[in-house]
Amino acid sequence: MKKKIFFPIILIIVLFIAAAPLQAAAFTPDAQYDVKCQKYIMVSLDTGNTVAAKNVTKKNAPAALVHLMTALVVYENVPNLDETFFASEEGVVAVMNTGALGCDLKIGEQMSFRDQLGRLLVGSCADAATALASEVGGTISGFVAMMNQKAAALGMNSTNYTDPSGLDDQGQFTTCEDMAKLAKEIIKNEYLYSLCCKRRYTVPTTNKTAERLLSTPNYFIDQGYNGYYYKYAVGGKTGYTSSAGRNIFATASYEGMNYFVILLGCSPTDEEGERVRYDFSSARQLFRWAFLELSYENVVELNVPLAEAQVTLSLATDYVSLVPKESVYALVPNKDLDAVTYKPYVTKPLVEAPVKKGDVLGYAEIYCSGEYVGRVDLVAQADVDRNILLYLWDRFRKFITSKGFLITAAVIVVISIAVLAVISRLRAKKRRERRRSSYRRR
Repeated sequence: MKKKIFFPIILIIVLFIAAAPLQAAAFTPDAQYDVKCQKYIMVSLDTGNTVAAKNVTKKNAPAALVHLMTALVVYENVPNLDETFFASEEGVVAVMNTGALGCDLKIGEQMSFRDQLGRLLVGSCADAATALASEVGGTISGFVAMMNQKAAALGMNSTNYTDPSGLDDQGQFTTCEDMAKLAKEIIKNEYLYSLCCKRRYTVPTTNKTAERLLSTPNYFIDQGYNGYYYKYAVGGKTGYTSSAGRNIFATASYEGMNYFVILLGCSPTDEEGERVRYDFSSARQLFRWAFLELSYENVVELNVPLAEAQVTLSLATDYVSLVPKESVYALVPNKDLDAVTYKPYVTKPLVEAPVKKGDVLGYAEIYCSGEYVGRVDLVAQADVDRNILLYLWDRFRKFITSKGFLITAAVIVVISIAVLAVISRLRAKKRRERRRSSYRRR
């Protein structure tokens, strides 16, 4: 399958799982898969679940991965991307002489928002970030406030932005867990994600510069870099500073399985001090592990009872078996396919007949090798008919033992006693009067 087919497949999948919360990591890659980076998260685009993770809450400088948030805020606040603007002095000077990548923008250079986003996400141009920020936010600091507001809205509670271009700053940090939330938003956005999948971008002639062709620094998706290129990679973004280390966001697809990874703080050198790209090699190892070792399997057997619920008002039986309502597919390690267990919860442990086959009476959590992989409703396996005599006796019994009946009966008894007492007194009075009348006649 070619990459141009991968993109719509991933987009359709993510539209279904974008709102899903990230689950706790389920599995750990075997030692044979040499993942050098110490902070990473891997998420299945087919289920929305995290399938591997390490140090996901440890903070790290984002470097150029901050461009993903910069692009998202611009996209959501610019109605017409084809509208042009002039690069402000603030937007150009902010990254001058910083050593940041791709800073050839001129003060007063006129360019569309669309082309600046292309420079940002394909060419990783730092001056595209600051130029966009200055224009959209009024000032760069105003735009940074918008970035932090968006981060808060996405639940990125361990992230703080101080700069839209990714320069080192002590106050700018994020985590793998937070970056995964941002990555889902980027993948869901068809236009922004398409830029993350491009290897080249042509910037048209402007009032200051001739047409230029930009190449992505993300060698993971560029066939021109055989040492780093990964043929199953679809898109992504890279970033590097001395403080951040090497960071990468990458997506990949293979035989119907789709994942993305975030790796932060990968060392730029090996133990001998030689320059290395552990971001690419570690991302490749994570994808390789997932594609080779994980399977998307049905982890429940529909007709196998997992629990029981007690049933009353039936002569035929006093319980009903509970079975899974539907099939549940989950990613599980091939070696652990037989290690699936269930933890049932009966929400209605005592139920009155009649019971209909398919009535939901509980649920079961599903685990693989002790790790949570999903949940399924538990339903009655068969009908249970009601016995009418048991039903009538039960209602009579409940009626005569009910609080209302007992109170009513007590009131009746009290009133009856009072009435009898009054009648008794009246009769006694009449007897006394008859005796007195009898005495007078004598």
